[in-house]
Amino acid sequence: PPSAASFDTATLQFRLFNGDTLKHSFPADTLLKEVFGYVAKEGNNGDPNFILMQTFPRQTFAVEEAGERTLREEGLVPSATLILTVHPSNKKGE
Repeated sequence: PPSAASFDTATLQFRLFNGDTLKHSFPADTLLKEVFGYVAKEGNNGDPNFILMQTFPRQTFAVEEAGERTLREEGLVPSATLILTVHPSNKKGE
């Protein structure tokens, strides 16, 4: 099978808090923090207070930890499904 390095795009599907899905293709070298901006604007009413979780392999991504890492570096090429999850700082009573 082709390696991730041979793909130019990452097709990401996001499962939103309300159960809807949002799908978008990004250049493979897009910064993860840019993806957070897209999801906040298009799928979370501009609210950046969430984390993205990948179920397999299990990984979580937080905007404050995204830094300058690309989708390719994070293993999200050629495609991945990411679930919006409540940011730990937003959980009440814990």
